[in-house]
Amino acid sequence: MSLPEAETRLEQHLADRYANTDWRPALKAVMDAEGDIATALEAVGTLATTASQRTGLKIRIPARPKIPTQPPTIEELLDPVEEREVGDHDYEFPGGDNEIVEEV
Repeated sequence: MSLPEAETRLEQHLADRYANTDWRPALKAVMDAEGDIATALEAVGTLATTASQRTGLKIRIPARPKIPTQPPTIEELLDPVEEREVGDHDYEFPGGDNEIVEEV
């Protein structure tokens, strides 16, 4: 992959969060080490160390879902709509508990 192609893909993936100045050292290290595994590993180690010591990191926490204004009724708590229909299952035991015990 060429450097311009790598930059384009990063821009597409990160959209407005892409900053060329943030990615320039990483891209340069990868391009300089192309074909030399020892140099690539050394560059990645240096980048990882630098990134882990960087201050001013921003942590983004997604907004919590809106809490309903009305609490559920006791009936809704004890018999939720999601649990009313069991759906398909692989096993049927028309003989009840005795048939289940025999199967196990």
